[in-house]
Amino acid sequence: MRSTIFLLLLSCFSVFSQENTEVIFERPLDEILGFIDKNVSEKPVSGVYDLARKPDGYYLCAQFYNDEGQLTDLEYSLVYNFSTGNLQVPVFKKSEQFEEDDDQGSLSRFGSIWSRREANKALIYYGYPEATKDVREFVEKKKSPSAFELEALARAYSFEANQYIHPGMYGNYGMVEQPYLDAGLKKLNEERVNGFLEKFQRSLDIWERIRKEYPSHIPSLIGDLDLKIGHEYMHAYFTLKCIHEPELANKMLEKASYPESIIQYAKLMLDMCEKDGFILTHGDSDTYPIWYVQDKLGYRKDVVVINTSLAQLAWYQEFVLDQYHIRSSFTSDQLNAIQYKYIVFNGTTERPFDEWLSIFKNTQDLSNLERVIYIEESWNLPREGDTLYIRNINYVTGAQLFYYDLFSLYPERKIYSSNAIGFTDLGLYKTIIQKGLIVELLGSADPRDADLAEQQYLLDFVKNIPEGYFSGMGDYETHMRDMVLRNMFYLTDTNIKENQDLICNTILGDIDLRKVKPELANMITYYFDRIDLNKTKQFLRDYEEHAKNIINKYQDLKIYDYDDLEDLTEIVSIYTGAPKHRISKYEDEKYKWQGSKELYNLVNKKITDNLFLVKGAQMEHTYLRLQGLAHVMDNTK
Repeated sequence: MRSTIFLLLLSCFSVFSQENTEVIFERPLDEILGFIDKNVSEKPVSGVYDLARKPDGYYLCAQFYNDEGQLTDLEYSLVYNFSTGNLQVPVFKKSEQFEEDDDQGSLSRFGSIWSRREANKALIYYGYPEATKDVREFVEKKKSPSAFELEALARAYSFEANQYIHPGMYGNYGMVEQPYLDAGLKKLNEERVNGFLEKFQRSLDIWERIRKEYPSHIPSLIGDLDLKIGHEYMHAYFTLKCIHEPELANKMLEKASYPESIIQYAKLMLDMCEKDGFILTHGDSDTYPIWYVQDKLGYRKDVVVINTSLAQLAWYQEFVLDQYHIRSSFTSDQLNAIQYKYIVFNGTTERPFDEWLSIFKNTQDLSNLERVIYIEESWNLPREGDTLYIRNINYVTGAQLFYYDLFSLYPERKIYSSNAIGFTDLGLYKTIIQKGLIVELLGSADPRDADLAEQQYLLDFVKNIPEGYFSGMGDYETHMRDMVLRNMFYLTDTNIKENQDLICNTILGDIDLRKVKPELANMITYYFDRIDLNKTKQFLRDYEEHAKNIINKYQDLKIYDYDDLEDLTEIVSIYTGAPKHRISKYEDEKYKWQGSKELYNLVNKKITDNLFLVKGAQMEHTYLRLQGLAHVMDNTK
């Protein structure tokens, strides 16, 4: 009985307000998601689930699409009550709008909630119309708000500012407050412009306060305070530029700044692109610094930068066309008409994209398209005397036609991406090579040997890195190292081996290898295994103390945070040699433990305890990962 009570106390903890003695029982978010996954077997018909965190608890929200493809009809059901600490099965009134989901699993129903969990943790309240108002009231009444609370307040003001320009574009759909139509590239009335400026300036002021009072604060997702603040100014610049307020935009650009290493990173990415090339970017940290060096420093403005998140919006596609003086086969109205449509391939035949597009436009009423369009023919992309084939995708979005059209209209221009996923999403991943910090798309009959080309690109990149580049990246450096190291670890030709000391010293020489993150440690181990086993043994001995600290930080708690489980998985992989991607597949292989007995016992106990504690209370794939880890440890000799 005593142990049962202890476990119950561990499963939730009490949070006391700074201003009063009200008790809030807070369970880990992953446990709440696990409860939802285990107890909700239905999905909305033509709709999605979302999660809302209100002052009184967590709510599961069902949202439904209307005929225009927009989410409407929000309905909330309480699943976790802060005042009682109780979980309860959600009940929705509109039962006729739900159906059983026996075969799709949690990823189809709750995948978007899961993927946004880290971003949501920084918001305090989210997912409902009054969320930002509640955040403001919660934080602004405090005498000495924490850095975390100030960040949530800054994000609340930023969200409210964006509602004056693009209502519903940022954050959860349920948080839309302003009744304005999306501005797109239109000039707005004075009320909306001033509303944006007032709210966004409040956000910027709070970020600057954080920099002054909490200079060591690590913002959510971005991981570097100076980088995040630079992004905020660049976002304001971009927004004002889009609504035709050039003077206001330039004032924001003047205030924007980045650390020198971030500027060097952006320049290096652009320098890896040939003249007039296209580069697809995927987030704030690869897009805003490039815009900064292009627009503020006038550097390599010939390169066409397309942010893949924004490119789902027709107005941004028009912005790209205007900004870089390039053409499209679609009119403005047509870009808007196809934006939220899906094109499904029914047949196996294909033709060149320009021919396909001509037939498509002649046989479809682009002003009145169905939401899902079934076609018999797909396409390929003739480029530079070669042909690129679309592979392993069953459908594309209407917005993605924008890319294929540009690539077809400009076959002589090189295409790059800051991440391989840019080509994977387009079915253009069969012939790509890593080119230093970026990925280049080749032709199917490109004469270059991909491995040799990648090796040479890596060497050229390492030899041209400015002094202090990596050390100046702050916490962001780990991400940057990963990009380069991933390339380095898989290249084995003598060209690399002969230069291994140069590469290793340049990339790893200015950090303490004993305290790197587990993912990076796993990659370093793999690299040392291939060049010098003695280095591997020494590294594992040096890293053991840090591995123990990582495990001990949550030794007395359940693993509900997926990132903690990821860390544990990396450590098991490092010290057993079990490939990380195979851990949950339960291969009957014998693994050799390469650490101390003390570390083995610590890791094994953590895995075994969690298998007992969290069974039935976790997202299914999290529990499967734990089972896989247990299997590896059982097969370790």
